[in-house]
Amino acid sequence: MRLLNPKHHLEQLPPEEYCRLRGRSEALCRKLMDLLHPKAGDVLLDVGCGPGELTSLIASSTGVTVIGVDSDEGRIAHAVQHDSTVRWINADATALPFEPATFEAVVMTLAIQRMNGKRAIGEIHRVLRPGGRFALASPTPEQLQRRLDLAFFPRAIRFEMARFPSDARIRTLLRDAGFGSITQEVFVESTGVADSQWLEWIKQRPYSSLRGLSPEVFRAGIRELEEYLNRLPSEPVLRNELVVFIGCKTAA
Repeated sequence: MRLLNPKHHLEQLPPEEYCRLRGRSEALCRKLMDLLHPKAGDVLLDVGCGPGELTSLIASSTGVTVIGVDSDEGRIAHAVQHDSTVRWINADATALPFEPATFEAVVMTLAIQRMNGKRAIGEIHRVLRPGGRFALASPTPEQLQRRLDLAFFPRAIRFEMARFPSDARIRTLLRDAGFGSITQEVFVESTGVADSQWLEWIKQRPYSSLRGLSPEVFRAGIRELEEYLNRLPSEPVLRNELVVFIGCKTAA
């Protein structure tokens, strides 16, 4: 059974549903800020910000000037309606509308898979000031294989793995763009439990990787998932796993 083209993924959903899927993670915000350690007067750029949930959280929790950029007009319009403290710009990550050395820090979360990574990271390096830091958060293919919402849908896992670059690929992109010191940390966050409400949500096919399955394949996966959950003594904890990469631009 043919899956949907990997270019057609959850980012095409309406902003409200996209927010539900991507979430508003205070823990991820804290992790990113701990690694970037912005200070008063800094200007931070969020590339591929989507509807701005995490962007707004960064702005409200740090007090630094924050700019969010996304190529989708609908997501930017949603962000504008919900937060006037952030400057929102509809622009492509591969052609950022900023002068060189504009920002002290840049973040990109769950976005590298929907753009030309080489060109986008090159642009991020260009707009960072010398000594600036770039945080990129993305799941690795190995982490995707551990997701319970995909575990019983092998084709969906392959679909998702085709979208996201490996950690080795991301490190290569950072190095090729000119970043000097490159480090990475695993981020794991508990997001709830696999209860009946969660199962009903999965049955709605919230991801395009699930919507791309035939009805028969999807129903078979749901049956296996239900049987697995029924065998467990308690509801399993759901986890969000990412790797956070930090690239530092060499000081002049």
